[in-house]
Amino acid sequence: GSPARMPRARCSGDRVTRLHGIHAVVTGASRGLGAGIAAALAGAGARVTMVAEHAAELEAARAQLAADNLDVAAACVDLADRDAVLALGRRIAEGKDAADVLVDNAAVLPMALVETTSDATWD
Repeated sequence: GSPARMPRARCSGDRVTRLHGIHAVVTGASRGLGAGIAAALAGAGARVTMVAEHAAELEAARAQLAADNLDVAAACVDLADRDAVLALGRRIAEGKDAADVLVDNAAVLPMALVETTSDATWD
């Protein structure tokens, strides 16, 4: 089959909403790159579900984008919890809430200097 086509650009006020009608899910979205990616997708017109582990940080990030009238929701999920990940997967794979885009940005990183991190930790 042929590749999926992106929707045509639509104007909403003075903003072009190239991703209108697209549902994007961004993990690790409470801060850093994940928050930036969520903001960029929502700013381009996507409906974004922001996923992160820490509820307070996640809600603060969601509220900041919602204050700019962006279409964002939050899902507090511990991605180290297999059952929680499977439940999130079912939620974003089915029905009207199915995701069109998944940005798997979340990571678990040790807080250590590169020079003192063992090979086992890197693996």
